Amino acid sequence: MTLIALTLFIVPKGFTQAERNIDFLNIHSHCQKSPDQCLIMVNKTLPLVKKQSRVWFDLMQYKLDSLFILQKSTELYALTQQWIDNESFPIPFQISVYIYYAKSIVGETAKLERKKYIDKAIAKLSLMNEVYPNPMLLIQLANIQMRAGDHVQAFDALKLLEAKYLQLPDPMFQLDLNGNLAHLSDKLSFKSSALTYWQKALKWAFEFKNDQQIATVYYNFAHSQVNSNLLLAAETNFNNAITFAQKANDHSKLAQARLYLSRLKISQNLPYQAKNIFQKINVKHLVASDLKELEKLQLFFENL
Repeated sequence: MTLIALTLFIVPKGFTQAERNIDFLNIHSHCQKSPDQCLIMVNKTLPLVKKQSRVWFDLMQYKLDSLFILQKSTELYALTQQWIDNESFPIPFQISVYIYYAKSIVGETAKLERKKYIDKAIAKLSLMNEVYPNPMLLIQLANIQMRAGDHVQAFDALKLLEAKYLQLPDPMFQLDLNGNLAHLSDKLSFKSSALTYWQKALKWAFEFKNDQQIATVYYNFAHSQVNSNLLLAAETNFNNAITFAQKANDHSKLAQARLYLSRLKISQNLPYQAKNIFQKINVKHLVASDLKELEKLQLFFENL
């Protein structure tokens, strides 16, 4: 659910004095817990470092991750578009640029363009894994395959990874692994499997101590529960998503959770409760894929 990071934990020799004064561990800690706070800290720190230095790539990686998590697609596209054909960047950063560019492009040519850069990301990730085998890289490879529509292949690969690393007590790894297995189970209509993996992902999100990730898992878990007609459980988890999105200052996830909780209330024949929730939505924080649902609900409430 997160992407490859190039995090530095120490400041090696050769850095400028300004860079030596940066508290990288504090930035890392905030970026693990809150994409909103991460973005604020990174934007303040970037002017202090030399462009395209190791520190700059670390900070910019955090910025890309945060923009994606907070669904700031316009800014994400603007950043990645200017670097999309730069082959001089470190390979992990190139891969992130390919992936985030592919996720942020829109328009008539988006499908072909998206496939082009997903394929480039897959090729470079595969090469990296051959040279430096790493289970996190395999998760990212499966995630990209999922984005490309290769759901069965990605699911099978992650099932093998799950069996191999079942006892690995790494919250970030297990959160990514179970979250991706849950997404793929949803896409493949493995309803029981999806519920199981979202429950596991939720456990690891709490172990990871990241309010934004907790909100995201609750939100996706609720959608799976709606698909399985577990409406009361879904209502609880949409509300949980709202609570943790507020704690994380994740305005996009907050708006989305309220939107789909409102829709759920309509399906429960509680239109006035639905309207009360709907009126709290800050529509400017919804993403493009939510706008059709927004229009449907607006029409419903106009005729209520």
